[in-house]
Amino acid sequence: MPEGPGQDRIPDLLRAAAATIEEMETDGPIGVMDVLLHYDLEAGANRPHVTLYYYFPEEDEELL
Repeated sequence: MPEGPGQDRIPDLLRAAAATIEEMETDGPIGVMDVLLHYDLEAGANRPHVTLYYYFPEEDEELL
């Protein structure tokens, strides 16, 4: 997720990730394959990040 307000708090970061998923679904369904929570330890920062792996299903494909 890009840096922004609430990025340093995991609950706020997860809410932002959920809002992004909902926003993406306005264009149609997406399948979420994995959500990864990790920390950026570079330059002395201990900042959480979320990586979302997703796909756009075919019309007749079931979502995971």
